[in-house]
Amino acid sequence: MVSIKTRYAVRALGPFECSQDESNNFETLKRLIDYPVSRTENGVEVCSIVTQREQFEVSCLLLCTLPNCLKIVHSKTSDFFTDALELPPLVSKPKLIHHTEALVDIIGRNIPKCVLLVASEYSSWNGDAVIVKYVQPSDVLGENSTTLKDRKSILAVLEKLDIRHDDSVIVASESVQRVAVIAVAILSVEFQNVSLCIFDPRGGTTKWANDLQAVPLELQDNSFDVPALTSSVEIQKSRKGASRETIQAYEAFLDSAPAGKCETKDWVKINLDGPSTSGDLPTKKSFFGMPSALSRDQFLQITNNILCYASFVLAPLGFPNFIRRRYTCAEFLSQTQVLVQDILEVCSDVAYEEFGVDETLMALSLHKWTEEVRDSECIEQIKTIGQLAQSLFELPRAVEIPLHLTSQRTSAILEKLLLELESRIDAACPWTLHSHFATNVQDTDLYAESLNKDMENDWKCMYAGVAYSLLYVPHQKFQTWNKLSNLQQRTLIQVVAESVRSIFETEVNISMVQVQALIEATPGMDEEAATWTKQIKYSFYAMMHTLSSSLESGEVDSERRERSASYVEQGDRFFRSGCYDEAISFYSKALLELPIFHALSWKAIVGKAKCYAKKGDTSVAQQLCKISLQLDQFQNEAYECLAEMFEEESDDFIEALQNYVVAFVLHGSRSLEVANSIDRVAKEIGRQTAKSFFDEMQKDHRLPASWLVVSYFEAFVHDIDHAITIHSDISKHLDVPLDALSTDTLYHRAIFHKRNQMYDKAQSDLQALLERNLADDIKATVLNLHSSFLYILGDVTAAIEKIDQSLEINVCVNSLVKKAGFMTELGDFEEAYKLYDEALILDCRSPDAYLHKGQTALLQGSYSKAVEWLRRTMARSVAIPIIHVIYATALYRSGSILQANDTFREACVLFPDSAEIHLFYGEILADQGDYAKAMQHFVLAHDILPECPLPFLNAGRVYVATNNPSSAIEHFNQALKVDPRCSSAHLDIAQVLFAQGRTSEAFRHFDAAANCCRFLPEVEEVYSSRAVANAQLKATEILGVDLRHLMRQK
Repeated sequence: MVSIKTRYAVRALGPFECSQDESNNFETLKRLIDYPVSRTENGVEVCSIVTQREQFEVSCLLLCTLPNCLKIVHSKTSDFFTDALELPPLVSKPKLIHHTEALVDIIGRNIPKCVLLVASEYSSWNGDAVIVKYVQPSDVLGENSTTLKDRKSILAVLEKLDIRHDDSVIVASESVQRVAVIAVAILSVEFQNVSLCIFDPRGGTTKWANDLQAVPLELQDNSFDVPALTSSVEIQKSRKGASRETIQAYEAFLDSAPAGKCETKDWVKINLDGPSTSGDLPTKKSFFGMPSALSRDQFLQITNNILCYASFVLAPLGFPNFIRRRYTCAEFLSQTQVLVQDILEVCSDVAYEEFGVDETLMALSLHKWTEEVRDSECIEQIKTIGQLAQSLFELPRAVEIPLHLTSQRTSAILEKLLLELESRIDAACPWTLHSHFATNVQDTDLYAESLNKDMENDWKCMYAGVAYSLLYVPHQKFQTWNKLSNLQQRTLIQVVAESVRSIFETEVNISMVQVQALIEATPGMDEEAATWTKQIKYSFYAMMHTLSSSLESGEVDSERRERSASYVEQGDRFFRSGCYDEAISFYSKALLELPIFHALSWKAIVGKAKCYAKKGDTSVAQQLCKISLQLDQFQNEAYECLAEMFEEESDDFIEALQNYVVAFVLHGSRSLEVANSIDRVAKEIGRQTAKSFFDEMQKDHRLPASWLVVSYFEAFVHDIDHAITIHSDISKHLDVPLDALSTDTLYHRAIFHKRNQMYDKAQSDLQALLERNLADDIKATVLNLHSSFLYILGDVTAAIEKIDQSLEINVCVNSLVKKAGFMTELGDFEEAYKLYDEALILDCRSPDAYLHKGQTALLQGSYSKAVEWLRRTMARSVAIPIIHVIYATALYRSGSILQANDTFREACVLFPDSAEIHLFYGEILADQGDYAKAMQHFVLAHDILPECPLPFLNAGRVYVATNNPSSAIEHFNQALKVDPRCSSAHLDIAQVLFAQGRTSEAFRHFDAAANCCRFLPEVEEVYSSRAVANAQLKATEILGVDLRHLMRQK
């Protein structure tokens, strides 16, 4: 049944002339409106509008942009128009601003003006007389959003914004339709001087804007924040004198970067704050770059090996003739498309490993030799690889065969390959050659004897079951067979490819296309090859037996299969309804329609298992799941059922995680529900195991790297000591022993050390102060600062104890916000929000309370709440970089990507010497796939803060994303050289090594990461990741697959 959705239409009526201006207006409308716009006899028509609110917005836009428009009529269809809505009569039309230059010209005139930014998050404007304010269309729209509010309500909104009739008003936003609604509302109350931006003004703001006046921001409840005292002057003080030339150089630097992946080159260095050194660190050319392309000869050699390996994996001993007889080439290519792609991917990995290259390097080389240089031989080689399957099915008319490739030599190579295959397959994946079930040998012989004689004698299809596991096509064209799982296929591909590689270590590379051509051109070669392939026909039968749809051939007719499937469906319906006994009855009926241990029985058996699990009979449910897995080892539902029972009934989270991981792999790593279950159970394992480790681990009582301490204290607009004036002669007492100082002098020296980033000395002074008798105001401040240092050291419990003592003396905003941060670290978000609310009751204008509350919401994934609270922070202060960083990150996570990028760009101009901004912006750019500019921001961050490991850490993650593990590990190791206690670097190295199959090295880095952690949540993350790695490793044993293929599938 077709669903018909209501669409709306709008028609503007008036005496429109066929003039150049009218044509320009019509073209402007077509550009501004996303819906179809057309001319009519007496007006302009817009059709296919989705909602009534958008219909009203389009109407307002037509009214503003068409100068001779007399009336707007509306309807739900385009063929009948009625006066469904009435727009207010306008005394005057708004002035239209088409581009940035016109906007700059208007703002530059010396007349009082007010800029209304409709629902915009952030913008900046040039001009001393500009007042920026914010408003939502909902402020002027009625309840149904299809009419304006009454005149009194609109005037009240404008009065609240302090906009007078004689003000010059510019209305602008990223949405021109929303702008038009505001413009019509203002004009409807007899305002005369209104201009309408019919373009998005945000794109060019960073090019010409320098100042921002803090203004009220509209909140969700339609109230407005009080303007902050912070102004552009305060911003300028924090910028350390960034000159216009520096900003221009910075923008030129970023604009010159190509999109996508970086090329290796000498990096441009923008000197923002004088020369900076990084000790004995290597030059940046050694890092933050992509490798150079391979030479032409190297590229051809590697691709030649890929061709060799892939061709023999597709047909190890020749191509089966019966496939040609039963299938057309198009049918064959269609059925094997995914499989051929897997074969090429695995064989490429084998060749890359042989030559010590990676995907990124090969991608660069491919682009160079086939796109830039357009080398004919390289292009032909790639084309040959792409057409490999077709070439094997339909041999080219002419095939060049090397002189050394005689029929005798070919037979020797194939016989050697056969022995190598049998040996390696039996060792690495014996399930290829053996059935899952014990079968009667006599029955096997009988079945083998009854095989089609053409197939039995056709030696080209008899190669140890390899072809039938990799390139399996049923004997009967429309018969269905159960194949191996994708991961098992990849493991088998790997084994065959490595067998071929071992053969050609001492041979000149050839392809199976050449061998096949020689076989078909040499009389009698088929018979010679058949003599040494007959011995494996029973292994071939065993593979067929495993792939078949049941243990007995042809014993179930289609009618009984359909009845069984119908009973299973009815059982599923009762299960979803919670009627478990009825569901069990139908599942039992389904089983009666099938022979015992039939391969299709698993669905009914798993259904019964789920029912018994819900009824609380877990022993029966587990037994049924095990029987189901004996019938079909590669169906995920039984593993999911077992996982849920282990998690919910027995709290055996390790077994639950193991079964969830196996189920996820068998799902093809696409099930979001199972992925969430893995994450949930892994975190629970992390919490259970990390606590005891963290309690027993030997704590490092040294302060971490200074950049970490600085970043903590700079996350507060006003720390507890911001209002304290230090004694002017304190510099004379910096080297005086503690005992020789008065309490007041020691107190001022501690604050001096803290402000000048001499944190070890500040901590020592604070500890000495706590041993003295202090006045209450001094004691509260000292306890507050001491709790900060305890938190930085990782002793969150002690930090909470000290901050509580400070709060007992003096309840202040800073102490409440700090304690909320400590509670967040412990995962007590409810208590943290209570503390933030208490702080806001004390001072509703506190930027710190909103900043850290928004940051907590961001950590929880509540992105819309985070944006709301961080917007309030921006209304109160924009003087420190972290506000811009967290706000832009929240915008990005909430889906406002363009606004997030704008905010980051503006922050880079306002705070060019902030490493934090460049690090976070680089992460966002990398997440968008713009790796080149991301790397450039990491370079800038390293220039500004060379003692920070995060630029190398983030760059390493870019290399992981671009599948360049060797460069990733190199950068992670460099991060450890900068900061040996960087637990994240150890954790990232562990995960890269694990994905490569280097498990013992990986687990050593997991251990090192845990030992470097400062906070319990960090340890929990490490143990959670380690638990998942253990489960993945065990999954390879359960499924009989290679770890590298399992990780590749993620």
